[in-house]
Amino acid sequence: MAQRLVWSARSRKELIDIFTYWNERTGDRKYSRKLYSEIRKKIQSVLKFNSIGKLTSVKEIRFIVVKDYLIFYKNEKKVIQIVTIWDNRRNPMDLKLN
Repeated sequence: MAQRLVWSARSRKELIDIFTYWNERTGDRKYSRKLYSEIRKKIQSVLKFNSIGKLTSVKEIRFIVVKDYLIFYKNEKKVIQIVTIWDNRRNPMDLKLN
């Protein structure tokens, strides 16, 4: 069981971009708050059960699904690192996990 969560700079930027998009699109923050709550709950599950995510082709990187988003993470010694957040409606050929 991991004890700590670390967001990469890339994942933090992507999360902010997602919330900014939804705030502008809907005209308020209601949907962004709901989405953040769902992301937080799913990540709490990862902190308790770090192998819950599906393996990727990149060694040691797993992902979980929250609505239309894939959250990629690494399980490092007592740390879960969120690597990136990917909108699965985007072209999968553009995804780079390294």
